[in-house]
Amino acid sequence: MTRSKILLDLVNDSNSLESVLFRLKIILSDLNNKEINQWLDYEIHGYPESENVPDYRIITGLPKGTYILGSQYNGLQHTNSNIPINHIPNDIKDSLLNLYLRDGISGIYSLTDKDAQIGKPVPTEFCYTISRPGLMILGMNIIYSENQLHGVLANIGEKLFFIS
Repeated sequence: MTRSKILLDLVNDSNSLESVLFRLKIILSDLNNKEINQWLDYEIHGYPESENVPDYRIITGLPKGTYILGSQYNGLQHTNSNIPINHIPNDIKDSLLNLYLRDGISGIYSLTDKDAQIGKPVPTEFCYTISRPGLMILGMNIIYSENQLHGVLANIGEKLFFIS
């Protein structure tokens, strides 16, 4: 199997990205390049907690949920709305909004096959701690776009062009 065959498969999408990763792993295993083989393993099987994920696998979501603007008794309740969180420190905001995709390639594909929104719930006690006078957050989820997942898959495919 030649480099040009793998590249054609990527461009034509005749094989899944997972299949191309497996084929490339077999071809490159003889090179004994630990760094490339490690990357291929992580992309296929997922990144362990002990490893940092590459930047292209970090996606940023939007905080959506229910909150009361104003006082509890004299406020306006917003439901299924973007929640204003500009008042919280950037490091906490990044930790809250960012999702580190550790799943293997098949796990990411399975997320794109669902009709449901992709999100992570935020514990109620955390909502309470980031509430402030005039803004009571009752419940929140961080919502991620399916397009972001397709972007991750595209980045993996692009990296394959440079390896193969």
